[in-house]
Amino acid sequence: MLRASAVAAFLFANAATAAYAFDPLQHLAGISPYFEAPLLDPRPPQGCNVTRVNMLVRHAAIYANDFDWEEYIEPFVEKLRNTTADWRGAGPLAFLQKWQSPITDEELEDLTSIGKLESYKLGVDVRLRYASLKDPGKVWTSTAERTELSASSFIDGLVAASNSTERVSIQENAARGADSLTPYKGCPKYSSSFGSDQSKQYKSSYTEPIRARMNDLVSGFNFSSDDIVAMQELCGYETVIRGSSSFCSLDLFAPNDWLSFEYMNDIMYHYNAGYGNTISGVLGFPWLNASTSSLLADKSEQDLYVSFTHRELPPTVVVALGLFNNS
Repeated sequence: MLRASAVAAFLFANAATAAYAFDPLQHLAGISPYFEAPLLDPRPPQGCNVTRVNMLVRHAAIYANDFDWEEYIEPFVEKLRNTTADWRGAGPLAFLQKWQSPITDEELEDLTSIGKLESYKLGVDVRLRYASLKDPGKVWTSTAERTELSASSFIDGLVAASNSTERVSIQENAARGADSLTPYKGCPKYSSSFGSDQSKQYKSSYTEPIRARMNDLVSGFNFSSDDIVAMQELCGYETVIRGSSSFCSLDLFAPNDWLSFEYMNDIMYHYNAGYGNTISGVLGFPWLNASTSSLLADKSEQDLYVSFTHRELPPTVVVALGLFNNS
């Protein structure tokens, strides 16, 4: 019996291993397309019912973040456009012989078609998950076009054609102070550059062997650390524009290369909006305080509260809650 159990456990472990496939799209930090967190069940504990919900949602997939474009992707695209390197015999880099950028200056920060679908599907999922809750009278969003369009697509999926839900836009400016979905814009002690110095140190380290490997594949291009980051970022951005990207190939970047890229971003977010920034919890508190009040009130105007914002706010709320502080 013991031998049979051991064999069964071995077969199960092998089957689980065989079923696993490393996906770079799940290791791109804020660039990753939406995916369900593994092993997390959104259902309440047995015997409990959801009577009120408050959700904070980052906008859906965009063509490119302006910083990523200006700092990494645009210089790489220009360098590629002007190079005389012959990519045809460069193995996993051969696709660069004919590759064209899917991003233009005019589309920066714009929501992609896949992004609109992500938001719409989220609305449908929320409606099905919380079928007993009434349609919200309002959904809040910051005033960037990408957050407003994300909110509108979400509403379309949530309430279909009923037109019962109003989209309320909250201005993104310093004058709003903490009374906004972008409190960091009204905080003089916060800088969007926080975390850059620390992440750059790691960037130089992890990209060095990748640069050497790629420079061995082709002469005349001289890959830099920033080129490597640009290519890894393009895996995510090109996928949410064209549906797939050759930059995601595991023949081009091995799993450890992607994990290193992910860790570089972890370092940046840790010092920018996470526990490495002493004011992160302060920035996350206003939304948390308002949400707690709406959830605990004896009477509330809505059962479902949803707010759309940018990538900076959710980590600050996590810090204010004291969650995931295990590093």
